[in-house]
Amino acid sequence: MTNKSDLTYPNTERVTQSDNYHGVAIEDPYRWLEDDVRVNPDVANWVEAQNAVTDAVLAQLPLRAQLQERITELTDYERFGLPQAKDGRYFYTRNDGLQNQSVLYVRDGLEGEPRLLIDPNEWSDDDATALAGYAITEDGSKLAYAIQDGGSDWRTVKVMDVATGETLSDGVEWVKFSGIDWAKDGSGFYYSRFPATGEGETFQALNTDHTVYFHRLGTDQAQDVKLFARPDMPELNNFASVSDDGRYLIVTSSSGTEARYEVALIDLTQPDSEPRIIVPGFEHDYSYFGNVGDTFYFTTNDGAQRNRVVSLDISQENPVSQEI
Repeated sequence: MTNKSDLTYPNTERVTQSDNYHGVAIEDPYRWLEDDVRVNPDVANWVEAQNAVTDAVLAQLPLRAQLQERITELTDYERFGLPQAKDGRYFYTRNDGLQNQSVLYVRDGLEGEPRLLIDPNEWSDDDATALAGYAITEDGSKLAYAIQDGGSDWRTVKVMDVATGETLSDGVEWVKFSGIDWAKDGSGFYYSRFPATGEGETFQALNTDHTVYFHRLGTDQAQDVKLFARPDMPELNNFASVSDDGRYLIVTSSSGTEARYEVALIDLTQPDSEPRIIVPGFEHDYSYFGNVGDTFYFTTNDGAQRNRVVSLDISQENPVSQEI
């Protein structure tokens, strides 16, 4: 085994970089290492050199080959994701056992032949680009899917025609901490994103001003309609989903990592409808899972450490949760 004293680490350049915080200069000589390895060759070379040192040590570990063989044996089995049914089509993920990324398939009917829609293993040479989620129109004709590149939290959303497998011209960027939910008529989808950053500041800006938009199918992202933002609380993350009946957009806002939310409704049948907060205060976890008419159902930890199911009658001016 190599002794620590025998290791020769690559040189790490120090640069002149400091920031002034409240009158105090803070040196940050390694700021350059925050650059993306796919963009800055100096960072890529540094990472490669560091990995070479690490790999040389790991290669000497006893039983490493046996461990690799056993772990491979335990993980090499076929597995499937939970299927989704949309108007006679069935969408699901499958992994043959040793694929880095699971592959998305569709069947036309239960007895239909599996048809490959997306294989993210083909997206990059380093296998660091992943399918980070997808949403399907009610009629099963369109698929909006999120691409995660290089392990980043940032997403790019694209749209596919399910029948042909063609990727459409739609593209949505600057998406982060967001779901994707289609309008019931398939005209477009709702998502959340942060503002685009200026030149030289890509992915470096603070995560503030998270905003919910509607992207209409076949249009440019610049035309997307802003539906919900909280400029009074720019630190909030705001997530949108469409109600079961398609009438409302439910926006759940959170601050920090604790499960404390506000919930707002937007009436999608009324043009320029203003958001209405039905669960105020950021005191508890409220997670929407369905509604029948004006009765909305949530799971919550409000008054229940292990959660409970409650209903809210949104026809009331100030809805009060009722235990089921």
